[in-house]
Amino acid sequence: MSHISLLPEEILLKILFLLSGKDIVLLSRVSSYFYNLLSQENIWRKVLKQENLTISSHVVKLSKTMMEKSSLPKSKLRLLAVEKLHQNWVAGSRNKTRLVTSCERANTHFRKSEDILAFVDSDRTVKVFDLCSTEPSLLSSWNLESEKRISIIFVLESYLVIGYFENFSLSLQTYSLLSFNLVWKSQNTIDCTNLMRSYHQDIYSFGDFLAVFRSGSITFYAVGDSCVQKLVVTQDIVAQDGIFQYPRFSAFSDNHYVHPFQVFPPSLQDEMVHVKHRIHCWTLHDLDNVTVKTLTMETGVDPHSIFIRTAVTETHCYGLLGSHLLTWNIETGALVSQASLQVPGHMMCVGDLDVGAGICCLLLSRQGSTVQKSHLGMVILHDIRKTINF
Repeated sequence: MSHISLLPEEILLKILFLLSGKDIVLLSRVSSYFYNLLSQENIWRKVLKQENLTISSHVVKLSKTMMEKSSLPKSKLRLLAVEKLHQNWVAGSRNKTRLVTSCERANTHFRKSEDILAFVDSDRTVKVFDLCSTEPSLLSSWNLESEKRISIIFVLESYLVIGYFENFSLSLQTYSLLSFNLVWKSQNTIDCTNLMRSYHQDIYSFGDFLAVFRSGSITFYAVGDSCVQKLVVTQDIVAQDGIFQYPRFSAFSDNHYVHPFQVFPPSLQDEMVHVKHRIHCWTLHDLDNVTVKTLTMETGVDPHSIFIRTAVTETHCYGLLGSHLLTWNIETGALVSQASLQVPGHMMCVGDLDVGAGICCLLLSRQGSTVQKSHLGMVILHDIRKTINF
């Protein structure tokens, strides 16, 4: 160990970065010398980048909880959190925690985010649980003053919103998830007429926004400390030639929200008429200047096909249509690339996109009374030309 300590620090670190992140963690426990050497935040930030790990908001909040009991660098805690979550996932390890003894299902509401679980029982008692601790712990509990029947609740990034359906609209009560105090009330805020299904299915939450979905339009509401703001979009969307897909096919990032649009053929014809489906991308970082761009396919497809998954980063939008992965540049609106997993025969397809990890996974199965053969494929988003089949 004494010989190693004679090496210049920059040389030693270059050697250490040849190791995997897991090995560097183990090395930091070998001796006080390596523990002190590897106590720098910038080193573990580089390790995270080298490992190409996706650090979700849940991992960020989980590591903050860990920081309260540890003096380790922030990025090292994030690495440890990711490794622990991965170990639990691979091992199928899970803990059951009973949060309430019983509930009356008809008059009980609960919603969750990655970090928070909110529960409102038939006695109008609100309970908010922390999902970032080792076991779910009660953060706060209070009784609602209103005697009105609760219709729906939303757990946003910073707020708990409780909705009451009256006069074909939702009135809102909003509580801070920091202080757990009531911050504002509003009457008949969200118009619930002409929804595709119902307000339970067609009002979608992300970040600190509520999105109200209709077949030909999407309306956004930004929730803040003092009020809710209905956002005005500066451009119109042409929606006469089709309908928006259901909200579960949408995606969002810090500044963008994307939603696929299914185009119908102009008229019923005996021959198949191909159409070019679209994805609409709203930019939401400036609430007073919300813009939307239309991202259109270049090649026509079967009008019965839909985007089975979408994803968005700050620069690109991704749409998975069957076995085809399309990528658009958000700034220019141009289609950057189209990759596909070519499998002979008509296949049914399920898939997922992870822009943080930079991969798209597909499972293709031959349709029929039994699944005779399946194909698993993966597309590397960082190099869209690179396709791996299994």
